[in-house]
Amino acid sequence: MVNIENDFRPQVFEQISRICKALGHAHRFEILFLLVNGEHSVEQMSRETSMSIANTSQHLQNLKRSGLVLSRRAGNTIFYRLADPSILLLLQAARSTAESRLAEMDRLLNQISTARENCSIINIDSIQESIAKEQVLLLDVRPEDEYHNGHIPNAINIPLITLEEKLAELPKNMTYVVVCRDMYSTLSDQAVRLLQEKGYQAARLSLGFLEWKAQGKEIVFTAY
Repeated sequence: MVNIENDFRPQVFEQISRICKALGHAHRFEILFLLVNGEHSVEQMSRETSMSIANTSQHLQNLKRSGLVLSRRAGNTIFYRLADPSILLLLQAARSTAESRLAEMDRLLNQISTARENCSIINIDSIQESIAKEQVLLLDVRPEDEYHNGHIPNAINIPLITLEEKLAELPKNMTYVVVCRDMYSTLSDQAVRLLQEKGYQAARLSLGFLEWKAQGKEIVFTAY
């Protein structure tokens, strides 16, 4: 029998537990889900998550110490990004486990589904031909910087915050399929509701950008 004097497993598990501890707060998951859409400044994340800048910075430092995010400074502004593509797989695994194992998560998903009863959901494969024929327009309603950091092919960007004022530029003889950050995000829901109220044919894409990216599908980067 081989006698291994030092068992390193407890030390290995201690390091793995650092990742789990870093993920042990809802706000940190929210930040990581946001960073899937690309680099964000502390101020941007504070606005998007409705947290104070101090609280946002504290969570980011925790994530940075655990190696989950990286930062860079540009003048007086600090930007953060995911440290590695594998972080997205970690987020997907955590989400999938929660959806399949937690009764409360199942209740929340049912509430989301009920809230979207009047919002048609369309699969990307079913509209590829219509997109090519310019009968369907894929509309990305995320903020402009997120769109430029990567988006689904053929999608145009009109951020939700400017959508209503841009409606006059959109022809009514098309169907608009809206995409946003992820399947939990309500940006698409709000955009579809607004479009329908103004007489446009609109639906939500079955995938958000996070799910699209996690599946390894093609991503397009557009210069400013």
